[in-house]
Amino acid sequence: MWDMLDNLKRFNESTQEYFTIIKTFFHYITHPKELLLWLWDTAVNLSFYVCLSIFCISLVVYLLGVKKARLYAQMAFFVYLTIMIFNKVM
Repeated sequence: MWDMLDNLKRFNESTQEYFTIIKTFFHYITHPKELLLWLWDTAVNLSFYVCLSIFCISLVVYLLGVKKARLYAQMAFFVYLTIMIFNKVM
């Protein structure tokens, strides 16, 4: 008896999680503005680490003698700066 109730409780929890995921998916499909805002916020939050990684790797490669790596280091800085400017404007 108790096993059946435990199984029913686990089934209820798993189906509730499934329907929550489906509800979130359809919410973002029917409200694309919220999806784009979420994507933009994620890009802004990750841009520091991505640009910093590119900058550091490019700087090390430049110090090892590859002259084109200087351009990538500068671009990483300006891309991050541009993202932050657009984020403040929005």
